[in-house]
Amino acid sequence: MDTGASHSILVIRSDLVNKEVRPLAGKVTCEIVIGKAAVLHNFIVAGIINEVIIGVDFLANQGIKIDMENRIMTYTNMEVQLVFVYDNKYKVRRVITKES
Repeated sequence: MDTGASHSILVIRSDLVNKEVRPLAGKVTCEIVIGKAAVLHNFIVAGIINEVIIGVDFLANQGIKIDMENRIMTYTNMEVQLVFVYDNKYKVRRVITKES
């Protein structure tokens, strides 16, 4: 989850499809499971470092509330404890997307 990301982004590598190693690009709809609930969400497919970024678009569309002080995410009536990982070995990267 990245509250600084306006869009949700997913990496799908071509080697999973046809043995070539290069990131694919485009859009895809995937199922996201939160506890016992499953929802569909549209992702941008891009060559990023992380496998997936859950952006503000998903959080807002699903009505997810984040309590940063107590580190709790609330979805419908379900609470999920958040774990923050701070790692200084990575530099900040930026993905810029353009809608067509």
